[in-house]
Amino acid sequence: MRMFTEIFNRLYTNYLRTLGAQIGRNTSISYKTDILQAYRVTIGSRCIIYKEVSIYIGPRGSLRMGDQSHLAPYSYLLIENNILRLGNKVAVGPFCGFFCHSNYFSEPGIPFCDSYVDGNILIGSNIFIGAQCIILPDTHIEDNVIVGANSLVKGTLENGHLYAGIPVKKIKRII
Repeated sequence: MRMFTEIFNRLYTNYLRTLGAQIGRNTSISYKTDILQAYRVTIGSRCIIYKEVSIYIGPRGSLRMGDQSHLAPYSYLLIENNILRLGNKVAVGPFCGFFCHSNYFSEPGIPFCDSYVDGNILIGSNIFIGAQCIILPDTHIEDNVIVGANSLVKGTLENGHLYAGIPVKKIKRII
């Protein structure tokens, strides 16, 4: 069974290339991944996108993923017309959500379904994002950062620190 999965993954990865995705060497994308607007995707070498990852990009948005990075199963990326950039050696745990486009409470009397916020998500290199984290619009995670599981991330996370919590807080320096 594993052999068939690997064959289907290679076929799907090559299919995405025919749709215009730029995908590096030795990268594996699960055939159970859902990618909307594949031509807006650039993925580096030796990356893995595991099963049941959903990537939704609008006609002016883009996803850039550096070398040796991976997205664990059941991750959800809502990019719309924004930019989601992951650097090199970024490890994303299962069930994480990246929201470049989200509902927003702007003022009383306006329903949530009619109010949105948009912003880029920029993630540096050498990053670990634990399971079930939520990354909100206008987030910048600098290099060498660990984000603990179940964290809610918004704003700038400084280089070389461990962060965790809802909302995320700086816990300690790691380098």
